[in-house]
Amino acid sequence: MDLIKLTRADIVKINHGKRRKLNIFNWKDKVNKAKKDKGEAYEVVRGPRRREVRPALTPPDGSSQCRCAANKKPGCHLDFGDYVRLYESFRKLDGNEQNSKIGSCMQIDRTDSSDRTYSSYKYFLQIGGIRIIQRLLDLHKQHAKTARQKLDDEIQEEQTISVTLDMQKVLFLPRLTCSSYYFKRKLSTFNLDIHLTGTTNATMYLWDETIAGHSSKDIISCLYHYIRSKFNPLKNREIRKFVLWSDRCVGQFNNAYVLLFLKFLVDLKYFTRVEQKFLVTGHSWMSCDRDFGNIELLYRKVLPVVPDDIADIITKARPTNPFSIAKMQQENFFNFNVLREYVNLPNSFQVTKYLWYKIDSSEPNKLLAKEFHESTHWTSFNFIQLRSGGLRNIARRLPKSYSGPILVSKEKAADLRDLMQYIHEPEKFEYYDTITKHIV
Repeated sequence: MDLIKLTRADIVKINHGKRRKLNIFNWKDKVNKAKKDKGEAYEVVRGPRRREVRPALTPPDGSSQCRCAANKKPGCHLDFGDYVRLYESFRKLDGNEQNSKIGSCMQIDRTDSSDRTYSSYKYFLQIGGIRIIQRLLDLHKQHAKTARQKLDDEIQEEQTISVTLDMQKVLFLPRLTCSSYYFKRKLSTFNLDIHLTGTTNATMYLWDETIAGHSSKDIISCLYHYIRSKFNPLKNREIRKFVLWSDRCVGQFNNAYVLLFLKFLVDLKYFTRVEQKFLVTGHSWMSCDRDFGNIELLYRKVLPVVPDDIADIITKARPTNPFSIAKMQQENFFNFNVLREYVNLPNSFQVTKYLWYKIDSSEPNKLLAKEFHESTHWTSFNFIQLRSGGLRNIARRLPKSYSGPILVSKEKAADLRDLMQYIHEPEKFEYYDTITKHIV
């Protein structure tokens, strides 16, 4: 076969008028990408590692990880992490290989209610005789059930204060009926719910974006306000345990700053033991969600214009045993990020890996962690002291997070001023005029 040399000009002529352009210069890229998708050895074409050959993937078959005699019951000794790794090896295969594996394991279960058109399908991935997907689902459900049972059991424990913590979705103001309302930027209002487990007592912390943000330090400030308003430091031989339940939102609850704050509470002797527990992702329904449902039901019926209107809605959302409301001001927000300048966690610590954390006053410089609620093994981490005296020295001189009003963006301020023509109450009109006058 004769070889023909083509220049870029020749390629331009060939592609003239074509919807799908021909580019022979990336054929090598496509060949290597196909090999990579199939898990075969391939050569890196571009970048600093050009011409480097990557070895082929060898998915584990499961038999080497199971400690059973002669592997008669594959998978009986694998833990949740082993199943996750096996499943990840399956995800690295290309689509055709995945389909062939799933196709060989597909089951079709007909029920009495199904007809010829609809059937109930379920499948499992089998690697080395181990059913991966079905086992992962069973373990996931078991973890969720155990976490829920732990939450219910704490209601009965004495000397234990258990709360659930959650952030409501952002409430946008003002709510108007004009058509231009849907195309304008609006003021963000935040509402944090701290619900005492096993009761109907809930405290709502309300503020808007001109006062503070909604990062971890702002959430911690609300929790600190709640604790100082409910409890005093312990006296000698007093015992009090605090348990914090939440979902796994990394930016607000599941991060190192919250753990350092819990140690801060132990050092200040508010509690003899603090624990942070997370519900399993996908099964994180809490009492806070019911509270938010009551609020949003009324929120959709009325037209709140300013944050004070949101406070009125929260008050009226539950006529029996109304919610408590704390309107946060800037002096209530502290910069708890400075805790890392006094105490820190080791670099090897992975904050999103565990579902249960514990700090005890008997060992205040040690953090205990569990990957799953039903696990009996605690992993221990030592807090690193960066300054003498630890966190006690900073209690009286916590820096404020904000030194003045937070200006809304110019684009949002312009949109809010456009909406002000539909606000007829003088006090509410003046509120938006105040927070947007910096663009006039």
